[in-house]
This record gives sequence, C-alpha cells and structure tokens, in this order.
Amino acid sequence: MSKFTFKKSMLIVALAFLPFMVLGQDNETEKPQKPYRWHVGIEGGGTMLFSDNTPLKFDQTRWDINLTGGYTFAKCLTVYAKLGYFTVYGEKENIFKVDEANFFNGNLNLGVDLLQLFNYKPDRFLGIMPHVGAGMMMLKAKSTLEYGNPIYCQGLTEFKWGYDEPNGNKGNGINGRRMVMEIPFGLNVSFNFSKRFTAYADFVAVKADTDCLDACPTGGYYDWYTYANLGLKYKFKWKRDKKDIEPEEEQLQEPIEETPIEEENQPEAEESPANDIENAEEIEVEEVPEEVYTPEHKAHDIKLKFSVGKATIARTQENNNEIDKIGEDIANGRVISSITVIGYASPEGGSALNENLAKERAQSTIAYIKERLGEKGRGIKFEAEGKGADWDNYYKALESSDLTYKNEVINELRNSANPSATLKKLSTDYPMIKKFYSELRRTEIIIK
Repeated sequence: MSKFTFKKSMLIVALAFLPFMVLGQDNETEKPQKPYRWHVGIEGGGTMLFSDNTPLKFDQTRWDINLTGGYTFAKCLTVYAKLGYFTVYGEKENIFKVDEANFFNGNLNLGVDLLQLFNYKPDRFLGIMPHVGAGMMMLKAKSTLEYGNPIYCQGLTEFKWGYDEPNGNKGNGINGRRMVMEIPFGLNVSFNFSKRFTAYADFVAVKADTDCLDACPTGGYYDWYTYANLGLKYKFKWKRDKKDIEPEEEQLQEPIEETPIEEENQPEAEESPANDIENAEEIEVEEVPEEVYTPEHKAHDIKLKFSVGKATIARTQENNNEIDKIGEDIANGRVISSITVIGYASPEGGSALNENLAKERAQSTIAYIKERLGEKGRGIKFEAEGKGADWDNYYKALESSDLTYKNEVINELRNSANPSATLKKLSTDYPMIKKFYSELRRTEIIIK
C-alpha cells in the first residue's frame, strides 16, 4: 500500500462521517448538561510500519495498546496525553526482515473538535477531532539481512538497535532502549453514547526521528508508523473544581428573614425613654470596643498556596482554618465591605500562561471564601485580580538566600530580554533556585 494511497484512504474515512454532523445531535434537550471535562481511557488496534525500505502492507500489521487521559477546555479544545506499547514488523523479500521491533511511547496532543468549533452544542453525540502532538519513544529493534547488501543496514548481516549488549547500539532508555522523538498527527472520530462514556476510532500517522524503526538504516528518509485504534473514554468532573456548580449553589440560597425580626424587637427598646436616658452612658461605653475593634486579620495577611500549574485550592484543614478566621472576625463584630483576592504565579512559565493562571487562582479563591463563609459573606463585594509571575518577590528571595551564585543569577535575569526562557536555562545549571517557586504560587486576600 503506497503512502499516497494511505492518505486517500484516510480522507475517504473522514468524509464518510460528514453526513452525521447533523444526525449525531440531540436537539430536543431542554437544558444542556454541563460537560464532564476530564477523561481517562484505553484503546488498542493495529500498527503498520512505513520505513525507508518497506511500504505499508496490511499483511504486516502488528498490535498496540494505549492509555490516555486529558482535559477539554474552551468548548472544543482537548489536551491529552498518551502512554502506549507498540510492536511493528517489516520485510523486504530477499533483502531483510524484522525479527523484533517494539517500543514504549508517550506523547502530549492537542485536538480541535470541528463540529463544536463551528456550531457548539453541549449534547452533541458525534465528534470529529484532528489532532497533533509531540513525544518520545523508547525503541529496540533487530533485523536479519539475507545477503549483507552494502546499501541496506550498512552491509551487515544482522543489525541491532537499542539493546544492552555488545554491538546492540545501547541507548539511555529501559534495558538500553534508544530514545527517539516522534510527532503524531491524525483524526479522532467519537460517539458519546452517554454523559460519561465515549467510544471512538483514532487514525494516526507518526513520524519518528530515526530511520531505524525497521532495524535497517540506509540514510534515507525517517521512518513512520501508523495505527488505527478503537477506544473507550470515561469522562468525569474534578471534585475540587467549583467553577461549574458555584452559580447554581448561589441561586439556591434563600434570603434570611433577620431584618424583620430585628425591626419587630426595636419598639420594645424604644418604649422606655427613661431607660434610654439612664443608660446613655452605658450605651456609649459599649460602643467604644466596636469602634476600636482590631480584628486578627488585616490587609495582606492571609495567603493561600497552590501547586505548580494548578488553580484549585486544596481543601486542607490549614486552608479551611485560614478562611474560617474571616468568619470569626465577622461574628465578633467586624464589618467587611469588600474582599479583594490577588493571584500570583511563579515565574518559570510563560507570561501569558502565568497571567491566566494567576487570575484563575484569584477566582478559585473567591469561590472558596464564599463556600466557607456561607451566609456570613452576604453583602460583601468580591474582586479578583491576577498579577502574573511574581518576579519582585522572587528576586527578594534570591537576594536574602545563602546561595553563592545568587548575584550571577539575578544579574543575568534582570539583563535578559526573555527572563522566563533565561530562568528555564538557569534552573538546569543551578537547580537550587527552583526551591523558591512554591512560595510564589499563591493568592493574597485583602480585607476592607
């Protein structure tokens, strides 16, 4: 099967699903359900080698199995990782044959659901998602050559690639396997037969950064492998993610009839003017502590920390206690008009990523505070701000540290046109400068 014929076959398969774009949709749903954004899954199928020595041949199909997991965001974009085990086979008559070729691989992919992109419907049954990614494989392969032709496999009668043994071309992977870059791209066609389960077919072509998948290097073009898999995904919501359920909880809160009760009791206090006069001084004395009341928490003194790359707050007892102290201040008489939450990120990521992450941390913290305060939070104005990477405090942490090379690191970062890229390089040379990151992944709570 030629490379051109394979591409045509893939195109025909994709076009065959186009009529289902409208049919694969439940248009009668009155209230679309919020999507389950996380997923884990398993898939398996057949693998074919396409090397610089052999074309695609269906009779040389071998097998593979993959585990996958990912997250869907922006309605139509899915980021997911795959971990798999593959076997391949190839043979060229009277020249060579592959005795063994298998590898482990892992890659990160980005897919775009075309149907949701152009016409978003949460309850759509069908999905058509082209995807592309990058990753690594740990490869070992062995072939036998019939005649030792110098054109093939460097004139050898046997060639090994990725074995921890003499003449095995040992690599740095498991049991001497060779580490090789790969670029997968393909088309995923899915059917959501329930809210939590999706069946799918995935057609993928993968370019490897080597011409030794067939254990027969010739110096020609890099080898490819292709696979067609069937899989099943289980979708779920992360229990700590309150983003989807918070508005519904707020709508379910019913107003409390405290004000009328206080008004009903008010006349009883006003019925005795003589008592008001006699107790005037006592009343003034009682109000003095309220005017000079100094709460335990002031501006900037509450800080919640986050894990790397995460915007959700761990529901630990320590974090719960910090927020519950705000409620205790309110119960003790403090009047809070506004709470501003400022989110920060550590500086090792890109600026755009850090700005979004900092804002999401601030929003997540507000949802957390509302949840813990409950009715005590009524009437408080909440604002979220994202400050991005906290470079200022990172420099301060370095300056106050006992690292011998701190001045060199600080000067190089301050003079860099791209500090994030420079920091990534420096963290490889000086791993200890990464120990300050955790203190910078935080939100500050300002109470007024």
